[in-house]
Amino acid sequence: MDPIMENQSGLISLDEARRIFFLENSSFQPQREQVKILDSLNRVLAIDIRSPINLPPFSRSAMDGYAVKSKDTLPASQEQPVTLRLIGEVAMGSKTDISVHHGEAALIHTGGMIPDGADSVIILENTSRKKSIFVEVQTPVNAGENVLEKGEDVKTGDFLVGEGKRIIVEDIAGFLGIGMTDIEVYKSPVIAVLSSGDEVIPPGKVLQPGQIYDINTGALSAFIRKHGGVPKSYPIISDNPSELERIAKKALNDADAVVFTAGSSASERDITAEIIAKLGAPGVLVHGIAVRPGKPTILAKCNEKPVIGLPGNPVSALVIARLFLKPLIHRLTGLNQPAIEPELVGKLSKPVSSDPTKDEFFPVKISIREGTCWVEPVFFKSNFIFNLTRSDGLLRVPIGVSDQAKGCNVSVMLF
Repeated sequence: MDPIMENQSGLISLDEARRIFFLENSSFQPQREQVKILDSLNRVLAIDIRSPINLPPFSRSAMDGYAVKSKDTLPASQEQPVTLRLIGEVAMGSKTDISVHHGEAALIHTGGMIPDGADSVIILENTSRKKSIFVEVQTPVNAGENVLEKGEDVKTGDFLVGEGKRIIVEDIAGFLGIGMTDIEVYKSPVIAVLSSGDEVIPPGKVLQPGQIYDINTGALSAFIRKHGGVPKSYPIISDNPSELERIAKKALNDADAVVFTAGSSASERDITAEIIAKLGAPGVLVHGIAVRPGKPTILAKCNEKPVIGLPGNPVSALVIARLFLKPLIHRLTGLNQPAIEPELVGKLSKPVSSDPTKDEFFPVKISIREGTCWVEPVFFKSNFIFNLTRSDGLLRVPIGVSDQAKGCNVSVMLF
């Protein structure tokens, strides 16, 4: 029997939870906005981009040298150079009125416009000047050599970049090269982060007995920002159901998605699921997943907006954020390709035992020894946040697997 069905707790598998959550939240249509090209890094294109011009916009020299007719250089050698008459210098930044005829050459600099009549450029190193009006060519050149032809990179109307692509530095360079100043992108989704607990206080205050600092609001805000969202945080909420419900309704109205932290374990103080159920239909889709850490995770949809209830444990919250919040943000930004997790394959340095009824994630350190990549599990108590800071990634031991032997090849999700 499938180990998922044998799970006495009634939890569903990680893969099934993801299928349910993302299928239910697949209809979101991000809005568009115009931004300056220089402000578009990491934004997602809302339109296809086609070139409005030829690039290069004119045939230009790729080297410093002399613009010539290639046929004139064919007999040239170091022993018997060809002598051409120098007729002038191609000015930079304007159309040249020079025309090159048989037996002539024009001095040209990198990026200069190829003058009429010339079809190639002989580089300076393969020439020598005789007096002031003659050039000796010591090497032949072929037609088109050292010339960037008009439209050789892209032609007017060419498809360049497609809708749904995240803009990278190289894209910006290309957009600037075709003269763009503004671009239409999808609006970055606003993700509300709600942290609750009577024992939780903001960093910077003096801890009193029984209190802990709020890690989740800041850490999740940084996580959201890293992956293309705009975090919107609220003051820490006390364990008061009516107060949590009031702020949750405001957050759902303010944002494109809402993330709760704390209050999602099965305890007397678990009010998160009840509050989510009041935010709108269909409400809670999943409460409890066969995964460690992060079993008490809540997944929901309320009034057409995705809602995630993360465990209060910061380690669990960050692991589940990587599994659910990251791909959710990518969908909300309009990204048309799945989130690509950087992965590394290495050999396990020590055996790992896990619960076969759950997907388990272990922080690991990576080291290279004698040319072999080794993956060392970092065994820890689940609420020790610095075990993550000392790690390089996560090892997933899938459901149905109870042991991973030392020396076996494993794949690591890198941070």
